[in-house]
Amino acid sequence: MSKRKTILWLGILVALLPFLGLPSSWKTAIFFVSGILIAWNSFQLNKHRQAKRIKQERKRKEEIISAPISQPPQPVIITPPPAEANQTSPENREIPGSHTG
Repeated sequence: MSKRKTILWLGILVALLPFLGLPSSWKTAIFFVSGILIAWNSFQLNKHRQAKRIKQERKRKEEIISAPISQPPQPVIITPPPAEANQTSPENREIPGSHTG
């Protein structure tokens, strides 16, 4: 039986115990044993939840640590086009309309 169901049934037993007509010494013993079992099962449930939470936290940390580090985008540098080698100098340029032929 699961711990939760055990706690549920023990709670029902504790609630019904005063109405069962048992001798006082029996009731005291049953209350004592039920209280111990409820406390122990609650402790075990809490222990299990904490272990599960710690395991999930470790898994998240490992995922964060093992995740690739993204590089920030590099700035784009635009350079002017290179000067052409066959570009004529200002002295050698032809003046429109002064064709010597």
